[in-house]
Amino acid sequence: VESQACLDNVLVAAAGLILPPEPPTRVESRFTANAEDWHWFGGSSDFRYDLDGYICSQNSGDPDWFFRAPTKFLGDLSLSYGNSLSFDIRIAGSDQDKVTVDDVVIVGNNGTTMRYNTPLNPGLAWTSYTIGLSETDGWVDTATGEALTRADFEALLRVVHELRIRGEYVSWTSREESETCIDNVVLTNFEPPVITQPSDQTGSQSNQGGGVIEMTGGGRCDRARCKRSPSGSWSARVFTVSHN
Repeated sequence: VESQACLDNVLVAAAGLILPPEPPTRVESRFTANAEDWHWFGGSSDFRYDLDGYICSQNSGDPDWFFRAPTKFLGDLSLSYGNSLSFDIRIAGSDQDKVTVDDVVIVGNNGTTMRYNTPLNPGLAWTSYTIGLSETDGWVDTATGEALTRADFEALLRVVHELRIRGEYVSWTSREESETCIDNVVLTNFEPPVITQPSDQTGSQSNQGGGVIEMTGGGRCDRARCKRSPSGSWSARVFTVSHN
């Protein structure tokens, strides 16, 4: 039986083989039924779930507060390297005057922490953010303020203890009552490689009926797991399972 292995928009003829549904392409919280075990961190009050499908909390003074992600967003996030974290935030209050530098915080092993500063604070309407997860995307070491190396970034992602997303955007000195809400939190933790100019493929079948397809080609390769040869071509190994 002839079937196809599909790498995003690249079709690869592979008799009897298709891409498996592993691993999950994303972890997400859409809040369609409940708060999904999200909590707050810091000086927050009146944390609540809204029946329209999002969660909110209010500022209650120092220290600054954050939305804290549940267990499904933690642990070994190695496959998230080179992918992204996205979410939507809005503020109910007219005085968004706080200067922030740590809008997203990831805490790794031994308390090692990195932070990301979004270029624009949210407003009264929903504001969408998509943040790249690599050392070139603007993350810095919280302790030093310096950019991380790739080795440091990958090491931190291997053991993630906390993921926090800022909820405090109003200075407490303003005495402005404000509420921040968050929705559509998505952590992309795997995507198949894309080679824009595929030139060759080889397949090897295992005893269990699965195997590996080796893709090579030119153009560009859009995923962190791709490898580039000295000649400039790309290669990507894709695990497959049998399909009849």
